[in-house]
Amino acid sequence: MRSDPTTQFVTAVKLRELRAQHSQLSEAYDQLTRQAETATDPYQRLRQLYRGLADLTYAGGKVHPELADLGVLANDTLPGKAISADLVERWSSRLADELTAGHLRSEFVFRFGVLLEQWATSGGSPQRIPPTRQLHELREHVLASPRPNDHRGLIENLLAGVSRVGPAKDRVEATPAESLQKALSIIANDQYQSARLRAEARRLIQDPTLAGELADVLTLLGTGPDALQWPAGGVVARAVWTRNKWRLYTDQDLPTTCLLDVLARRWEKELSDVFGDWRQRQAEDHRLERLWALNAPKAVLDGEQQQSAGQQSDPPPIADLGTVRDSQSRAGFEFINDDPWASSVLTQRYSHLNELHEVTAADAYQQKNDMFFPVVALVNAEIKLARAAFPDRPLYVVKLDLRDYYSSIPHDLVLTILGNLGVRQSELDLAARFLAMPLAVPDGPGLTDDHGDTRSATRGVPMGYRLSALLAELIGRCMEAYVRQRAAVRIIRVVDDICLLTPDPDAAVAAQGHVTAFFQTCGLTLNDDKFGVVCVGGELPAAMAGPLPRWGMLTLDQRGEWSVHEAAFQQHLAQSRGSVMAAGAVLSKVDIINADLTHLARGVALGADLGDGHRAEAGAALVRFVDDYVGPGQGIAAALCEDVIALVGTRSGADRQAPPQAIPEAWLYWPVTAGGLGLRNPYIMAGQFAEAARRRDRVVVPQGPAEAGWNTRDNHWSRYYRQLLQPLNPAAPTDTAATASLTRDFIARGTTISQGAQLTLTPYWHWILSVYGPEIRERFGTFRFLNTELVPLQLLGARRTDSHSITDDPWATGVGSSF
Repeated sequence: MRSDPTTQFVTAVKLRELRAQHSQLSEAYDQLTRQAETATDPYQRLRQLYRGLADLTYAGGKVHPELADLGVLANDTLPGKAISADLVERWSSRLADELTAGHLRSEFVFRFGVLLEQWATSGGSPQRIPPTRQLHELREHVLASPRPNDHRGLIENLLAGVSRVGPAKDRVEATPAESLQKALSIIANDQYQSARLRAEARRLIQDPTLAGELADVLTLLGTGPDALQWPAGGVVARAVWTRNKWRLYTDQDLPTTCLLDVLARRWEKELSDVFGDWRQRQAEDHRLERLWALNAPKAVLDGEQQQSAGQQSDPPPIADLGTVRDSQSRAGFEFINDDPWASSVLTQRYSHLNELHEVTAADAYQQKNDMFFPVVALVNAEIKLARAAFPDRPLYVVKLDLRDYYSSIPHDLVLTILGNLGVRQSELDLAARFLAMPLAVPDGPGLTDDHGDTRSATRGVPMGYRLSALLAELIGRCMEAYVRQRAAVRIIRVVDDICLLTPDPDAAVAAQGHVTAFFQTCGLTLNDDKFGVVCVGGELPAAMAGPLPRWGMLTLDQRGEWSVHEAAFQQHLAQSRGSVMAAGAVLSKVDIINADLTHLARGVALGADLGDGHRAEAGAALVRFVDDYVGPGQGIAAALCEDVIALVGTRSGADRQAPPQAIPEAWLYWPVTAGGLGLRNPYIMAGQFAEAARRRDRVVVPQGPAEAGWNTRDNHWSRYYRQLLQPLNPAAPTDTAATASLTRDFIARGTTISQGAQLTLTPYWHWILSVYGPEIRERFGTFRFLNTELVPLQLLGARRTDSHSITDDPWATGVGSSF
């Protein structure tokens, strides 16, 4: 949040005047109410109400600008008895309602100002503070000696014969200005970067001249080891809460962060050719699919696997899940667009897999978070398709994950892979310098910034860098190539989240063993707490016993059905409660609840089309999260109402005797930029996806067993598979003339507050306007009850900037950053 002297001055003056105006208005409304009650006749009551309301001003403007002009009825020079009693009664009733609504508006504008004032004085959006020793433990982990490993022979054999990165003169250099703009955009919107770095990136985006000069400097620096200079006192590290755990992030200056991003983008382009040709992988998998369909003996499957591994010379083994060059296409590729294969199951599968392996985020944690829905959708699609195509054949699903992957990657492993891929020595030296980042170490184990020493990281790749994501991805691709040479399984992986699929239990056991062996050889450890296994459509052999596999807060059972993992749900709820209890301001509590509700919606894959049972259970989880937030049967909405009433009572002054106004339900969920509390509504969050599912045209499930060539053509199987992969885009309500006008008004207001960043509304906010708009209009008399002259708009803008990253998630919840 900005805290410059001008902002502080404007805020203080506006809030002081808001308090004074509120006191004056309350007294005026009370007086007008008494006058109306003591009027001697209906005509006098009408005139007093009208003149009193029409003459009220607020911050230099009329308090009731939408009041109808009743001058001819309230004219004192005309005989009142000439007006019909019915007309007088109807207008008197309307004016009395306007008086009540005006009083309520005044009260809630004051309450809103008090909430903003409390938020501003408490330091803005909430920051989860790590436990005292958390940063020390995270930092010591990357400074400790790496686990012993013997990876060199494995990597050299695996990458033997791999096409290498071409000489520097043959490389397609990334345009520095273009790469820089992409880097700045990611940094500016990365919630885990420091506020200082994000603000500086936004400033450069708005200053093309300075950005151009930085691009020139980055070009001059090149990509040699001398281009990367660390501060003399070492790099400051911090512990950052990333939804479900603390992780170690480092604070860099913007030029260094941009330099590393530009380098990563260059390597991505150069290494994409090394990962081989997509069609070769497709043909290999098609052969394997045919053998599976024929229930071929294990010896035949093993022979096919060995032949595939032995014949791969162009492209080499690492091509197994290569990145398609046309990263803009999600469903097909130019060289086969006219072929029936373009829409086949195989084509769609590898389009989806390739998308999972695109390095598109600032760091692998964010990438893994963004790819959660596609992963769950792909696993579900594979299971549903296999069960439909071969109903008598079970499918074995093994789920694996690495323990502390990012912070445990051995540096020599990364450098060995890069060296065997042909990365030139100067860039290897730069990578080594990047990995051995010198960290500022305090004198003691606390969180003080008094640096006592500087020590270089000995393992791990730093969080928050595109280059780290690329280096981590290289290890994952090597693992896939290693396993596919040895076992007939399908691998679905994003970062260190690994899923193995096969109809052969022996192959499942063997593949799990190969994954374990690969990572053990490379000095990395699987996380036993995240291991899971299930046989869909059959029973697990005793040798494969284990808990059900879990993705996020979902588990998969032997029927192929998805359900909420209760222990994970309760843990998330408990963590959120603890954070809210530690938050000072009411609006900070709302920010945390909204962020955690959004994270829950992602964790239960609310936007994935996994079936009616999953959708009902996922929606119920969101409702339970809010309704049981304080305790069983004790919802957060009532608790927040109590907090608001108590806060306003302390800020209203000791002379106020009137009881507090009850809080309308609509105000709790009404957008902050329109004067509401902005609490997310779980029922509407879930309902917009349920409505999308209801409106979706369903493809009939094909009847198996599948015919020959079923997965290589555009047919009923490919159409069914396509729908399984498609996410549910939240449905929006049908606009009426009234709601369309209201929508335009809210977009205009949001555009002003966001300085042009908001251009539309997400379906979620459309539903809020549609469902709660009538109550707001009825209770407050207008939708425009927030007085912007006295409410500090710069605080609303600061709230949007500060809380944007923790509350917005357009794909997962359909909430978006509309307000």
